[in-house]
Amino acid sequence: MYIPAVPDTKHKDFDFKLCSDQLTRRSVLKEWHPNYQKWLDDAGVHATVASGITSGRGISVKALKEITRETGLSLTQLKSLEVENQKLYRKLVEKEQELALAHSRIIELETKQRTLELSHAQEQTWGDSSWEINNDNWNSSNKNINTTYEEDLIW
Repeated sequence: MYIPAVPDTKHKDFDFKLCSDQLTRRSVLKEWHPNYQKWLDDAGVHATVASGITSGRGISVKALKEITRETGLSLTQLKSLEVENQKLYRKLVEKEQELALAHSRIIELETKQRTLELSHAQEQTWGDSSWEINNDNWNSSNKNINTTYEEDLIW
């Protein structure tokens, strides 16, 4: 609780007057917390008035309370989870890069395997081509030649 007392410049008999409008304006409140924190620090009082938890984060106190009610986690705990999440994301990206390299290596090895298989298949078919002489045919035609030659000699 506070009493919105502000300096009274209109009345000579009073040092202060009540004026909630002058103290509760947003611009005044934005300055009040940091100023009060400085006053406490200078006085040697260890307390946190302006923690800065929600300032600059784009999150309102209302939204923060809703998140805490829904999750049961404070902003500090959420920040810790965010840091852990970022670490895990970096690890995931590294693993994806490793996986992509392994995949390209697999494709490279499969291509090399296919090339070797084709080369080996061509070497095997080379011996089966028409250039190879079939021994059975060769022997039978030699017999015919020999018998004809022998017959010619007999005559």
